[in-house]
Parts: sequence; structure tokens; C-alpha cells
Amino acid sequence: MEKGVFIFDIMDPSILIKSKELNRTVKDENNNKYHIFYKISYKPATQIQHYQITRKFFKNQKITEERLSTINLRFTSLQVLKKTIHTNGFKILHIHTGWKEKPSYADGHKMVLVCEKV
Repeated sequence: MEKGVFIFDIMDPSILIKSKELNRTVKDENNNKYHIFYKISYKPATQIQHYQITRKFFKNQKITEERLSTINLRFTSLQVLKKTIHTNGFKILHIHTGWKEKPSYADGHKMVLVCEKV
């Protein structure tokens, strides 16, 4: 069996936003305004971060359309991830912060794992 390298990135679950609401208003190229409202919550029991995004589109100061979308992202701890990698026949060679090969993930938002099939 040939050896190979498996490289992937994940968000660092330690930097998850537990709960937050954000508002932003922007204009498009035709100077039409739209408002974006984000509601973010995290449920530790399921390890899922929920995003609810509402977009309101305006024309002549009136709402012309409203769209709602949701995103659900599941996260896992580094401890569980290490076990999963090992269970599937890989060993971790390096963990970096981002793709610039910084040696530790502790201060980053992403973990890049370099793994090798054993």
C-alpha cells in the first residue's frame, strides 16, 4: 500500500461565537439598500452553531423583498478529531494555524491538519 498525505482544514471550535446578533446595511451597484441581520447561537450538547440570516431589500425606502436563510455548522473538539483520524488509519504530522504553516493553532481561527496514512 502506498503512503499518502491528507491535508484539510477546520474551524477551531474554541473560537466559536456562543451567542451574537449583528446588523449591517449595505448598498448595491444601483444604490439600492439592503439590510442583513445575523443571529448566531451555539448548542454545546449537539456541537452545532446555528446561523439565522435575514435579508431585507429596499427600493425607495420601502421593503421590496425579505429572505430568510439558515446555516447549521457542526464542530468537533480536537480530542475527538484526533481519535477519529487515528481510528481511520492516519497519524497527524502537523497542526498549523491557517495555510501559512504557523506551528500552533492556539491563536488562529482555522486548524490545518497534515496527516499521513500509516
